[in-house]
Amino acid sequence: MNNEAECCTIIKNSFITLGQVMWKIPDPSGQYTQTIQRPFDLFGTWRGKPIYMEVKYINKLKSFDLQRIEEHQITSLLALKNALPESICCIALGVKVGRGDNRIYFFTDIYDIERRRTNKQNYKKKELESLPYYPIHKDLIQLETN
Repeated sequence: MNNEAECCTIIKNSFITLGQVMWKIPDPSGQYTQTIQRPFDLFGTWRGKPIYMEVKYINKLKSFDLQRIEEHQITSLLALKNALPESICCIALGVKVGRGDNRIYFFTDIYDIERRRTNKQNYKKKELESLPYYPIHKDLIQLETN
């Protein structure tokens, strides 16, 4: 995994492998770069619930700057969570820790993410090291283990 697009593909394929549905909202390209902002990266289902996800990527284990989540992205996820309280609205963070050590972290409390983002309380490296994550093997994560 070398970028956000690859991270999105890994997550999408991992959901599909388990019989869920998942789609990637295409990033703007060419003449479409001036169109509306994309509210988040992925949407689909997880265990009978709708899921909406913004994906970020960092190329080494370091502090996760929550300011990288754009205002329209957090606003979109919060609006969906408020409209559909049973939905899963989350941030996924792909991290290339080292050769053969790629991880995906899921932050599923969108209200906490918004609070931390507003207060500029990023996830520091030490905190990330203590959080659960999904290791990537053969371009998939094993979602059914948690």
